[in-house]
Amino acid sequence: MRLQCLLCLTLLPTGFLLSSRGQSAPHGDAQSARSQEAAELQQLLDRHEYIEYDDKLLATDSAHLTGPQNLYFSGMLLFHLGMLENAAQRLSQVLSSDQEQSLSPAQIDEALEALGQIDLRLTFYGTAAKVESMLYQRLGSVTARDRQVVSDRRHLVELLVNVPPLTIDLRDDFILPAADAPLLTGPEYPVSIPGPAMPAKPLLARFDSGAEVSILSASTAKAWSVTMLEGTATLLGAGGSTYQAQPGFLPVLTIGKAQLHNVAVYVTADKNLYFSPLKVQLSATLGFPVMRALGRLTFEQDGSLHVEAKSPERDPHSTTLWMAAHFLLIELATRPVFRNKTLVDLTDDRLFVLDTGSASTILTDHYLTEHMDTFKGQQPGTGTLGGIDGGHNVSVYQTLDVPLFANSSGVMMLNGQPVLIQPMLGPEENYFGIIGQDVLSKAPGYTIDLRRMTFAILRNAAPK
Repeated sequence: MRLQCLLCLTLLPTGFLLSSRGQSAPHGDAQSARSQEAAELQQLLDRHEYIEYDDKLLATDSAHLTGPQNLYFSGMLLFHLGMLENAAQRLSQVLSSDQEQSLSPAQIDEALEALGQIDLRLTFYGTAAKVESMLYQRLGSVTARDRQVVSDRRHLVELLVNVPPLTIDLRDDFILPAADAPLLTGPEYPVSIPGPAMPAKPLLARFDSGAEVSILSASTAKAWSVTMLEGTATLLGAGGSTYQAQPGFLPVLTIGKAQLHNVAVYVTADKNLYFSPLKVQLSATLGFPVMRALGRLTFEQDGSLHVEAKSPERDPHSTTLWMAAHFLLIELATRPVFRNKTLVDLTDDRLFVLDTGSASTILTDHYLTEHMDTFKGQQPGTGTLGGIDGGHNVSVYQTLDVPLFANSSGVMMLNGQPVLIQPMLGPEENYFGIIGQDVLSKAPGYTIDLRRMTFAILRNAAPK
């Protein structure tokens, strides 16, 4: 289970289109055509092509799907769009349907896995534990490794079943300055814990959109007076490393004008959060549930954080955020279209992992396949793909003025970031890259709105 996603990559020296529309299907093949539509939808899901899946589902006549299929496919789309409560409602109906026969066992498993992810993100730990148990019981024929993954995930949420769901009291906007010495993995911000004694050092935490739960070092947990719980879990960190952590929770955590209640955390030895490639000691990482509770976060170029109690209507200059099983994804246009040197269109929207806790940005071999012309004539170099315990060498090209468009007026320029030639290990390989702090910190500022599921690059400074 991916809970931390710090990734460090350091470069070392070294026609005609034929259409079948209007053609009549052979007599008696209507059912076959309907089955084909369902199969095509599932193929897009399996390939993690959620943008195309959205388009395909929109174009599919709901009458061509059974009731359970409609619930399943629409529920999975809502999950990937981050509409978690609505997704849970539909996927729960799938599991309670008396007509499950129109769904394959693998689709039922996928619905269960999505429900487990939804409950974890919504901090419904008791429900998540039940869902993971149901999924584990169904996995009799899968590999031992897959069963172990589900078992570990079930154990993680079972240790938190007595922690109530996270709630927040947020009535007014606020701005927090960043700490004086921002980490390569993102700035830290002041937080406070209600109590009679003032700590000798200010309490600081960073935000990581790629962390499914919040992680604290042991020394930080002591300073924060974390309420510890029984048991230990094995967490998966950067570079495939694992470490032991103990569950706990904070009855109250104050961030600016926001007061959060029942913040679940996992606590591990300080050494487990030391990233030797970056020479960075992490102390407190607040993950996706905390960010979602805050709702709309704007990270300005000077590092300050602006949190808004309410979200405006969708900004036409924003782009869509998506959700995968373990990641927050950002939809970026990868190819500009010019006419007489004037930008007239943006095409080839692709999905990238948005990781505010990653120091580095990389592009995967999927990007390279579609943009080989960009690197024509360039000799491959060697990079090190690493995590807590070091890394392994990989062959890479180097970006030179590669634009990724978040919207018509916001562009993130890549210059010097690596492009993998071979597939990378891990689920990030399903997407076109990972956007980290080396690129995000150079933007004029950016807004992550987890209420509207949008991302926007600032055109002007956020109002003070």
